[in-house]
Amino acid sequence: MNRSIMAIAASVLILGSASAMACDGGKRDHRGGGFFNLEKLDRVLELTDAQKSQLEAIKEQGKQDRRASMEDRHQKNMMSLDPSAADYQTQVQALADENAERAREKTMKMAEYRSQVYAVLTPEQRDLLKQKMEKRREKMQKRMQKWDDE
Repeated sequence: MNRSIMAIAASVLILGSASAMACDGGKRDHRGGGFFNLEKLDRVLELTDAQKSQLEAIKEQGKQDRRASMEDRHQKNMMSLDPSAADYQTQVQALADENAERAREKTMKMAEYRSQVYAVLTPEQRDLLKQKMEKRREKMQKRMQKWDDE
């Protein structure tokens, strides 16, 4: 019985991952996209070489900032706290405050990166990007609405 359950579970996992790969042809790489996909921006906005190099520098700075943030984030987490400690609730509150501050900093950094990217683009490219983003937002809302209706 255990073997048959394990075999069924394994086949479901294998089929699920194969169908996920088939949906996008296995071409998507979800790693390293970060805040913006430079290749896609280039395709959509027809960036100049100068713009590409400026955006690449912004993207590289973002990677370095995220690495530093990840190292900091991994230093302390809920799993490192001892629930039987006398000051457990105080530690949890301190950790929650740290996480809230990190989220605030992340939001501020993203706004800064976005501002830097927009500064590199021409007014026409900004308008086109806004249009594309609005289309994407509408498409996402339709998908979300579809899930809500079910």
